[in-house]
Amino acid sequence: MIFLRQSHQRTASHRTIFHDHFGSSPEVIADVWNDLSLKKKEQTSQNLRQFLMAYFFLWTYPKNRGLMARHSTSARTTVVGEHLFKWIRLIRDLKKKKIVWEPFLDDPNSEQYIITVDGTDLRRWEPQTHERYNRDPKQMSHKHKRAAGKFEIALSVFRPKVVWMSGPYRGGKGDREIFREGLMKKIKKGKLVIADGGYKDREDLELSEMMASPSEYDPPELHNFKSRARLRQETFNGRIHNFNCVSDIWRHGTKKMELCIEAIVVTLQYQMDHGAPLFDV
Repeated sequence: MIFLRQSHQRTASHRTIFHDHFGSSPEVIADVWNDLSLKKKEQTSQNLRQFLMAYFFLWTYPKNRGLMARHSTSARTTVVGEHLFKWIRLIRDLKKKKIVWEPFLDDPNSEQYIITVDGTDLRRWEPQTHERYNRDPKQMSHKHKRAAGKFEIALSVFRPKVVWMSGPYRGGKGDREIFREGLMKKIKKGKLVIADGGYKDREDLELSEMMASPSEYDPPELHNFKSRARLRQETFNGRIHNFNCVSDIWRHGTKKMELCIEAIVVTLQYQMDHGAPLFDV
């Protein structure tokens, strides 16, 4: 019995160390690896190490090559630059499989409340995009009071499923404007979207008909339902920010920002599929 208890403790300790390095359980990482559909000759131990280092980068976001190399068992050139982002790109490419607009969202016989939506801001070094000035106010996030990239995330209300994401947008762009440009066009007539008050626009009848924002006229049961749905969305966005490359200030360019955030959201969907779902509403 003592041996079994010690063996269990060692296993639990190893799982904790693994999560501390890569941000997910071994089962999640293994499932992602298997879904990459690598050719037989690509399924090597060296490629597996590079794949793991991509997750180490997303989870810890080390500030220099030395920190990356310190945790690598392979040559330093395999854990930085294009060697690194090649594997992040492969993880991101699973978005086509894991983040899809499911048919039930358009089914007239399915639930009326279909999704929650919200934007999440990622602090970043300000991109030098203005032709004349070294600062562009449109890049500034009202939440963080500094330059940021913004992503739009939508979840199914009644299933642990990411069904939409888009971005990055400039930090100063409003959630309602982003919603109008893309996701709004996918919502079928009669379906409702749960979101916060920032999506309200009384002058836009089409938007008002589909947007289930907080209202003082909601009965208590509906009020609690909407509140839990919005909290569930915020909980998921919080999981995104558990990755240091999101919680820290982003130091790379816009294209790599999009690459990494999409890889993270794909990974979070795998986590929900492996026993880490969001709470029910």
